Amino acid sequence: MLTLAGVAYGIYKNVQNTYQNSYIAPSTTTSSVSISNLHAMSILIVETGSGSTQSGPCYAMGLAVMNKNTKQMGLVNLPIDAKISGQKTLLQNFQTGGENQAQMSVQSLLGLQITKFVQVDVTKIGDLVAAVGGIEIDNPTTFTSAPYQFGKGNLSLVSAAQVAAYIGTTDGGQNNAISERVLKVSTAVYQKIKANTSIKSLADLSYYQNILNTFSNAVHTDIDFSEFQTIALQYNTALKNAQKINLVTQKKMEIYQ
Repeated sequence: MLTLAGVAYGIYKNVQNTYQNSYIAPSTTTSSVSISNLHAMSILIVETGSGSTQSGPCYAMGLAVMNKNTKQMGLVNLPIDAKISGQKTLLQNFQTGGENQAQMSVQSLLGLQITKFVQVDVTKIGDLVAAVGGIEIDNPTTFTSAPYQFGKGNLSLVSAAQVAAYIGTTDGGQNNAISERVLKVSTAVYQKIKANTSIKSLADLSYYQNILNTFSNAVHTDIDFSEFQTIALQYNTALKNAQKINLVTQKKMEIYQ
């Protein structure tokens, strides 16, 4: 029993230490929000190319609105060419001011306080898929992204190369399509990790370490480790009950309230 407890504690500390590589302290220009007592929260998701700052390309933005009481999550696609007050677009604001400026722009656009942000390097999501042992997704339409052709229906994505082609920009650079695919892949990765925790031994450190290392390379966020634990515990059901909704709808407001 003591040995098991020691292994469990070792894994916990390893998760905590590795997670810190993804953590970015909130900017002084944006207010820090504690999520511990919130019944609803909104997370800005910025999907970029290589690089963790505005220097890299930005493919899409989205807003995840979660409510732990209703156990629902709404996913709002934010067109990066949407203008704020008839001036700069969301993309331009991100390019000039990074995640902080994008966060303030979305707050101005929607009239909602953005609780936290997550920046995902989409060029590294494939490494995360490979780390969890591959995923299964439902592909809504057939398309080609050299050297692969992806058919309609159930798809198995195993390698980083497959994932890179699946979420690539070869189909005319349609940001909405990229955003949809990144969402599908990200959700499938989460579900695979959750499923594997019931069959993987706590002592299988190499499996978890590989995932942790890949995660820290692909994701940057101002959600600290204790907040990450809170989300995993209190918003777990909401994370599984995700629904895509339009940019501005009454349903989104209902989820947030």
